[in-house]
Amino acid sequence: MVCGAGKPADNDALVNNAQYELDPYVIRQQLIQVLNENGFIAIMFESNFDLTVPSIEELEVCRYPEIDKVIVFSHSPGAISEFTSFLEDPVIRGKLVILVPEEYHPFTNPFPGYLDSVFWRVLVEGGQVIPYDSTGSKHIWDSIGAYLKTYRAIKGRQVRG
Repeated sequence: MVCGAGKPADNDALVNNAQYELDPYVIRQQLIQVLNENGFIAIMFESNFDLTVPSIEELEVCRYPEIDKVIVFSHSPGAISEFTSFLEDPVIRGKLVILVPEEYHPFTNPFPGYLDSVFWRVLVEGGQVIPYDSTGSKHIWDSIGAYLKTYRAIKGRQVRG
């Protein structure tokens, strides 16, 4: 499950977001494409579900045992709200993978704030916080690919016994 900033109202405004070189929605789409190309099954809520009450229904879907990882881009207030509510759920907490622009990752952010303490909580409680290049000079897969391939290899070994 890949969560984060939603599709902009203006489809032509997908580049040069006020804070990022690439629009967060475009980055999410790129990640889903490369995940699917690498043998993962990746979906976005808004593309695969007709949600009436997203704040409740997303929690239910993320609890499904078939959902191994919940990947969240921390770009927007909505995405931050999403992952903080996911963090409160004991079933979802360990599934969390938060993607953070390199400059805001808690290991390197020179100006830590409240959100950093939430990132640290994700790490301490079994989730992941992975930095990525938000300028577009590196593909998002360069940041998360090794983690997901390793996760899949370990999980496969556990299943085989």
